[in-house]
Amino acid sequence: MTRIKLDARRKVVAVVVVLAGVALLALPFTSPGGVPLIFLFFGRFHPLVLHFPIVLSLIALSVEITRRFFLGRIPLLATEVLLGAATLSAWVTIVAGYFLYASGEYAGDIILQHFWAGTVAGMGLSVALGMLLYYHATGRLYGIFLGVLLLTNGAVAYASHLGGTVTHGQEYLVEYLHMMRAPDPQIVRSDHELLLYADMVAPVLEARCVSCHNSQRSKGGLALDGYSALFGAGDSNHPAVVRGSLSKSEAILRMHLPVGNDEHMPPAGKSPLTADEIRLLTFWIAQGASDTARVWSARGIDSMRVSLDRLAPELRKYQLRTAVNQAKDAEAFGMLNQLGPALGLRIHRDSLAEGNRLQLTTALPPRPMTGEHMRALAPYYLYFTKLSLVSSGVEDDLLYYIAQMSNVQSLLLQKNPIDGSGLVYLSKIQGLEVLNLSFTRVDDRHALELLKFPNLKKVYLYRTNVSHDVIAAIKRYRPGLEILEEEGPYW
Repeated sequence: MTRIKLDARRKVVAVVVVLAGVALLALPFTSPGGVPLIFLFFGRFHPLVLHFPIVLSLIALSVEITRRFFLGRIPLLATEVLLGAATLSAWVTIVAGYFLYASGEYAGDIILQHFWAGTVAGMGLSVALGMLLYYHATGRLYGIFLGVLLLTNGAVAYASHLGGTVTHGQEYLVEYLHMMRAPDPQIVRSDHELLLYADMVAPVLEARCVSCHNSQRSKGGLALDGYSALFGAGDSNHPAVVRGSLSKSEAILRMHLPVGNDEHMPPAGKSPLTADEIRLLTFWIAQGASDTARVWSARGIDSMRVSLDRLAPELRKYQLRTAVNQAKDAEAFGMLNQLGPALGLRIHRDSLAEGNRLQLTTALPPRPMTGEHMRALAPYYLYFTKLSLVSSGVEDDLLYYIAQMSNVQSLLLQKNPIDGSGLVYLSKIQGLEVLNLSFTRVDDRHALELLKFPNLKKVYLYRTNVSHDVIAAIKRYRPGLEILEEEGPYW
């Protein structure tokens, strides 16, 4: 094949690749519905293939900079091959991500931002590849190609950051930077001051167990994110911890099951507790599971002293993470104390909830709530456990924002212009237990959405448009749901 023909083909391929990349931008504007299951299955491959374009785009940039400015003997074809592989894998990743999004398993603003960032990155790789092919064929526009490739790597990095945020939380990338700046929680504290539960046991449980067993995601009906919660029983009806009894403490029994056993804790895929961590929990429970016992009581036993010494570095990391979280909570609470009055809201701590949870109520006289108000609160959604938005002009579209407050347990919405069309949003809140809809326009059709609320225990429907027949039907299908035809609480 002559050089002229090869260059002509490169130009054609360049145009096709660029057009295909631009076409990717149409995906975020489409609303997938009725997608065949085979495509949803393909969507599950998104987490498996997304690393290829990330790594390949960075390698392509590194090789090209090295080739251009340091080692000119590297052939341009090497960059072409790498960038071509990056672009192709990006297309596969974006399409798979589109079908994963279509499955409805992921939603929310961060997901949309991730989708857009990934699509823009895929388009950038396509344009960069097209420009490289054009440069190879004509010797022109190299500067534009290199600029596009640099910007594209930035877009890839941003999309990766958003993907990590979806998976691991917003602080995942900078968590250890915060920990490096945090004061050592054990400075000037002796073993006589350190508490065995708060300083040793609780950090281990937080690191190993609480991600699955907490008040919002109580797997197996069991929460372990607070001292009092440890003595409760899950679906097995056996308490996790029984003071002074290892044989009756379900947590210890399950830790000692064979790893292949379905009831072994933690389950397969989770980091298991080390022998020293198990020895610490065993000692603490055997000694009465006190929340006032001091670390020095454990150091008096040779085997425990050795275990505590080995655990010290890891425990320090757990404690630093706790210190960082406490500092972030205090900062968030300070910001909310300033933001609340500006929005006509009162924000205070929920004294009945474990951890740094907050209640949000409307100030008197109530001011109308708007989407702008809700978006201003967005960085703090996960702090709220109780909301009282009585007579605050909340309409059904605002329930979309409230549904993103996934830790809300009590929601009081009486005397608002709600017709019930937004209840479908609230049904996504797993921990919602109390809902007050008195003096709203909720009707029979929309009241049936209450059957979809997974853990709703009490709902108030006084002076609504819900008929007695529908109330009776809901009670019949959800006998554990208490429906009260009374005004109900205001806070």
